[in-house]
Amino acid sequence: MLISLHLSRQSIANTLASLGIEIPRNQETVYPGTCRPASLLSNSPETLGDLKKVWRIALPKNCHVEFNDLALGTQSQNLNTEVGYFVLRRNNGLFTYQLAVVVDDAEQGITHIVRGKDLLSNTARQIYLQELLGYRRPEYLHLPLVLDEYGEKLSKQTLATQIHTQDEKHSLIELRKAAKHLGLKNLPDGEGITIAEWLLAATHAWRG
Repeated sequence: MLISLHLSRQSIANTLASLGIEIPRNQETVYPGTCRPASLLSNSPETLGDLKKVWRIALPKNCHVEFNDLALGTQSQNLNTEVGYFVLRRNNGLFTYQLAVVVDDAEQGITHIVRGKDLLSNTARQIYLQELLGYRRPEYLHLPLVLDEYGEKLSKQTLATQIHTQDEKHSLIELRKAAKHLGLKNLPDGEGITIAEWLLAATHAWRG
């Protein structure tokens, strides 16, 4: 079931504040469903075609999702308290990442999803959508991130310095730094090894 809203993020934040709920830094706003009784989705084309509204999925009570991560083990999330009614379509008519990636992965027959740990919190809601749409649940593995001294991930988004990969020698240097960060040991460190050979050894070390 969907609900349509004209509420801004600030309006939702104000509602949460009035309920005594604080939003930690870098955490998305959890919409508590305060408008649900007044705006349930109808089947009329006029309602569905209103691009000025944000469409959120209305969660049932005690909506709890549990899954196994191949690297992190059993994970669980209460969508009601940790996520809230999340957006499926924005007010500009575009569908959100959460819905688009679920449909894209299913239509492409994706069976295993390997991505950064920063996307771990998205997994439960994507699994919930998979179940609603009748899609098969893929396997998940979330990798650790490299963080700076402020706890922010190193990425283009945070203007991190680009690594040197202009030739095989520099690429191996950066790969060895990454392996050290991940705690991989007993990897070849001499001269004359190719990237393909090094990656094969690193793969065996990762699998233990």
